[in-house]
Amino acid sequence: MYRWPRSNRVLAVYGSLISISAFIAALVMFQIPSDPENRAFLGLSLQRLTLIGCVALIGLLAAGFSFRTYGDKEWPKRIWELIVGEELFSKAILWGALAGLVLGWIAACIPFYRYGNFQDYFVRLHPLLIWFTFFSGVTFLLAWGARYGFYRPDIQTYKSVLNIAFILMTVFILIWILISSTGLGLRISEDYWYATGVPILPLQIFYALAIGGLFFLFEKSYFHVHVPKAAEILIFAVIWGAAAFLWAREPMLSSYFAPGPYLPDFQYHPYSDAATFDLASQFALIGQGINNGLFFDRALYMGFLVFLHALAGQDYSQVVALQAAIYAVFPAILYQLGKEMHSRTLGVILAVLATLRGLNGIAASSMIDLANQKQMLTDFPLAILMVWLALMLVKWLKSPNENYHYALWVGGIAGLGIMIRTHALFSIVFAVLLSVIVYWRQKSRALLVSLFLVTAMFVSVLPWGVVSGGSVFDVFISRIRTVLAERYSRIPSQSAPEPTPQVQVEEADIISAQPVLTEVQLLPIPVSIATNFFHNLVTSVFTLPVSPVFHDLRYILKEATPFWEQYWDGSMATGAVFIFILNLMLVALGVSLAWRSVKLPGLVPLGIFFFYQLANAMARTSGGRYIVPVDWVVFLYFALGLLQVLVWAAGSFGFLVDIEINTPESQTPWLWTSMKKAPAVLFLFLFIGATLPVSEMIFPLRYPPRSQAELLTGLENDGYLNEMGLTQVMLKEFSRQSPAFRVVDGRALYPRFYLENKGENKRRYPYQILAYPRIGFVVIGSNGINNVILPQDEVPYFPNASDVIVLGCQNGENMDALAVVVIAAQTKVYVREPVSPLQCPLQAPVCDGNGVCR
Repeated sequence: MYRWPRSNRVLAVYGSLISISAFIAALVMFQIPSDPENRAFLGLSLQRLTLIGCVALIGLLAAGFSFRTYGDKEWPKRIWELIVGEELFSKAILWGALAGLVLGWIAACIPFYRYGNFQDYFVRLHPLLIWFTFFSGVTFLLAWGARYGFYRPDIQTYKSVLNIAFILMTVFILIWILISSTGLGLRISEDYWYATGVPILPLQIFYALAIGGLFFLFEKSYFHVHVPKAAEILIFAVIWGAAAFLWAREPMLSSYFAPGPYLPDFQYHPYSDAATFDLASQFALIGQGINNGLFFDRALYMGFLVFLHALAGQDYSQVVALQAAIYAVFPAILYQLGKEMHSRTLGVILAVLATLRGLNGIAASSMIDLANQKQMLTDFPLAILMVWLALMLVKWLKSPNENYHYALWVGGIAGLGIMIRTHALFSIVFAVLLSVIVYWRQKSRALLVSLFLVTAMFVSVLPWGVVSGGSVFDVFISRIRTVLAERYSRIPSQSAPEPTPQVQVEEADIISAQPVLTEVQLLPIPVSIATNFFHNLVTSVFTLPVSPVFHDLRYILKEATPFWEQYWDGSMATGAVFIFILNLMLVALGVSLAWRSVKLPGLVPLGIFFFYQLANAMARTSGGRYIVPVDWVVFLYFALGLLQVLVWAAGSFGFLVDIEINTPESQTPWLWTSMKKAPAVLFLFLFIGATLPVSEMIFPLRYPPRSQAELLTGLENDGYLNEMGLTQVMLKEFSRQSPAFRVVDGRALYPRFYLENKGENKRRYPYQILAYPRIGFVVIGSNGINNVILPQDEVPYFPNASDVIVLGCQNGENMDALAVVVIAAQTKVYVREPVSPLQCPLQAPVCDGNGVCR
């Protein structure tokens, strides 16, 4: 323990700090503009002058106190005895200062706009709040040191940790210098270029640390030796259940991938990529197989949607609420990973951060490009598989001679991931590299484990590869061929790339599925990979907070910081630079501590992060939803570094925080008993893979093929043609004169009614902006996909997933409807308004801007 030997100097320094800070606060308050109507003297109101005078007086008194204590050794002793000797008085000072520190910190960090009509007062009081917080903090340190003393943390034990962290920090700074000086990752951009991912709010970090601290106390109180297995299961279930409750109940917001809600059913429906995945599952629901029996490499998520719809029906909000509840296993697996890498306390902190950040993701749907738990996209489920894969890798590497059967788990999970996004293939490359490193001197073992990895991967994809209409190898290479054809087929300019100019982008464009293109040059391949890779690093790191202020989510994304601008140029405020460097230091410390705790397994998340971001870069994609599968790695190491800093800080105050670190067991000789587990693991992944073809078989064929004549006859027999004012003879003649005329039946999905000059911003039929009111929807059936538009002034009844019969003019997959029969709980016949002559193409309505169309 360390106590101050010269109390007079300590008190003199204390008085100087209070004095200087008070004068600075008074100066800042003086410089804040005043209301012209209330100016009394020097352009300031009487109230402000009084406040500044009081603060300046405190500064003068503190300066006098400092001079007196420095020059007089007897008087400081009496002050010191008063602080230390009187227990009641000293405790009052100590805990009063602590309360002032906490309350002042909270008040100073609350942004002005949260005070509503009183914000002008708090703008003027803010310097005083900061000074009061500083004064309380310094007083608390003085009172604690006088009464209890301070302890020097055992930094020598962590000397190697700090050395490694310093080296990593140097590397991070050099990378940032490279990025900011060359523009790689910032100003040199390409297509599929998005902004920073979902942020973590400062207050959420505080909540996570507080809950982690409470769990640490609970663990030490009730589990002195070890946590029983039943308790581990309970912890996992509680985390999953809590996250499921919070995520499922978080209200949906309109987003690019689920706009709305729109009439006639006033529901959200998937759009763009989300609609692509959902439509593929809808085909299975009508008995025509996933994606209408056509091969698709990302089929695992489509099969998952089949089962979600089977359980939750066709209400989008209910389906994604169930999906979010299932996805809530993500924080629970992250808890397990944190526990294996360091401690249960770290695991709980990570679980809380992941849960709260998940809420941010749902709430930010309408503001930034992302993939969250309530969107029908493949990025978030892949994040679950990536953290599960990291957990299995850590378990394997902590005891490689005994737990090598976990390599089968790694391979199987990677195979499942490949059927969601092909990027997961790079995790197999990373795992094989690890097997070579671990078994460097036992080449046969390295070969065996690598064979485990590859075998399990193929077993996972085998059922889909066999029945999908392609081959097993198509699951791996079809997406790679597509990327090469679409993004590497053009010849890039050999001239030096020009920085992309900063542009103003509308919010609707920022959240679109395709980036808003400015003057983006097709870059040479090495430059393209480098700039996308660095952009992935930048957009991942800036998910950490760069301000201590308790801004709300919208303010952070739209006003406080520029990191969510699609073409951010790297500029940021001085305070943000400071906290950004602090974040990097904590991440570097976290990586170093992970190495110290479990050696190579501690670097597994970092390796997964870099290999996945390399896959992103090689696919020429970066930022936004593309980093979701691995951006959790950043806050994992950040949380570990921050936890260790708090442990050191607690040690300085005399509190021994003995966190039980889950270090690897002593290495055992090679055990062949693990081979016995291989068949069960392989069968499990074969079973999971087999759910894909099974999902195609459980629903009967709903819409058997019918000829045009059969459909017209049915319409006439049921009286629908009569309601339309048409006859079968008229329509047959129409069909003879216009071969584009078609009659199709099937399931109508995603009905959206738009008024004139309304629609979605992208030109995506049938939901693009048009100059007349209409309903747009998609029909799936024996004719495949048909995108339908029916001009109508109003459509009062049109349930999603209704049976429909559509008559209209067809152009590829698009249909301009003449009439639509909706068959659900009610049957409705809608005829085109205004009426068009029977000729293809049908005459488009012309509206006068006042809702009158002809």
